[in-house]
Amino acid sequence: MSFGDSHEMVQTHYHYFFLAILVTAGVKLALAEDALQAISSTADSSDSSANGPVTAAIENLAFNVASIADEIALQVNRKLERTADILHGSIETLITNALEELALPIFQASRKLSHESCNTTLSVADLRANIDLHLSNCTGDLNSVLQSYKFDAEQSISKIENLIDEVVNLPKACQVLLPRSAVIEGTPQNFATGTNCFVERMAVWNEQVSKELDAVGQLLSRTRQLSQESEAQALSCIGVLVNAVGKLIDEELSDC
Repeated sequence: MSFGDSHEMVQTHYHYFFLAILVTAGVKLALAEDALQAISSTADSSDSSANGPVTAAIENLAFNVASIADEIALQVNRKLERTADILHGSIETLITNALEELALPIFQASRKLSHESCNTTLSVADLRANIDLHLSNCTGDLNSVLQSYKFDAEQSISKIENLIDEVVNLPKACQVLLPRSAVIEGTPQNFATGTNCFVERMAVWNEQVSKELDAVGQLLSRTRQLSQESEAQALSCIGVLVNAVGKLIDEELSDC
């Protein structure tokens, strides 16, 4: 898949995954609430443990959501890495093509400078150093785009990974997985409150993940535009450099 196509899938492909998560969550939580009602109407003291059907449903849901989110994070990371590789490859290609264009002028300059009668302060080493410096300047903007992109990509992946950890710990945060010994004596565990907490926090969590996926899509789109602009500028700069080197060699070595 090309760099131009990759960013467009983030806001569609991955959001379908999370739509599926929400549907699954709705079904499972509905079952959990039915189970809760059954427990409330028939429970004795042994049914109040933290290992009932409501707890199991919520725990399994959190695990399943985390597993899907982890797979999505892995795919997003691969996509971000491919984009970084493409940007790095673009810089290398620009430099390689420029050096190929300059290979003949440099070779001709080297031959002329080898003549004893050639009287000039120019040297092949100085010429190459000057070319390398200008090539670095020509690709400077594109390299800045790459470095900025890599930083933002790492931040995005870190945020998504933190959200995955958050959903894994969500049942505990809502106190539906606390062992009975951890519950304050004399204070019965309220499964309805725990379930509502889980549902509400899952909705917030999904919004946060969707926001991060949107940010990834925007990052890829923005990077694509900036890289295209920077690459065009680099090509123009390299064209000027090639002409300047040819002119310099002709002028400096005209008597050689």
